[in-house]
Amino acid sequence: MEQLKYSQLATASGVSKVLPRLQFPNVVKMLRPMEVAGVLLPLCALFLWVISLKYVNIRDMTDLGLVSVLPASVIIALVILTISFCLTLRQPKLRVPIILLHLFLLIFIMSVWTI
Repeated sequence: MEQLKYSQLATASGVSKVLPRLQFPNVVKMLRPMEVAGVLLPLCALFLWVISLKYVNIRDMTDLGLVSVLPASVIIALVILTISFCLTLRQPKLRVPIILLHLFLLIFIMSVWTI
């Protein structure tokens, strides 16, 4: 009996007919950069805001109110949160948990300022 090559052996045993019919479930989903940015940008804004809180001195407040004592990094954190929210809304498929994350972070940041 002659030795068969691997490709001939696979054809002879019928393996090549079975493999194309097998479909593996899509277990690992590749995330798009916009999906990742929709989660990371608000968390970065929260981190920046938390770091900025230690530089707020309420005793220096003027007639302008709280805005006069906030460092620029707090305003930058709010801008990052707003831009991230707008980018999330522009995605073709709206992700409600990510939108709610933005909303809750904005409410949290605005309400903790007054404490």
